[in-house]
Amino acid sequence: MPIPIASTITLIMELIIASIIFFIIFKGFAKNIFLKKLSYFAIGYEIIFNVSYMLYRTIASQPSTQLSNSLKIFAALHGSLSLIILVAVIWLFLKAGKAYAKNINYFKVHKIQTFLFILCWVISILSGIFLSQS
Repeated sequence: MPIPIASTITLIMELIIASIIFFIIFKGFAKNIFLKKLSYFAIGYEIIFNVSYMLYRTIASQPSTQLSNSLKIFAALHGSLSLIILVAVIWLFLKAGKAYAKNINYFKVHKIQTFLFILCWVISILSGIFLSQS
């Protein structure tokens, strides 16, 4: 089954947005600078394009008898994790923006939350790459 071009473009853009998000976190952690406008751009992209893409894929997809049950479960878990990560990035950047406005290095103060967010984001990206190849 050929990979839809929309999936390929979405994956490439997701890697770019992920790089931007990692850069925002790195800059905040290392330099105590929060790139608020760039974070709004990343969140906006995630909401407008990724959510609409997920909705499109959900609505447009036909029930597949070709996929194994384990792959269907994996896809459902990936979709759920992606939505959780979306909420987490919004929450994280809103909290970080408020903290940096008070000159508090949010990502350094909340190292564990920041690390867990990055870890879950990477898992979400890798599971998406795996699914795009399946």
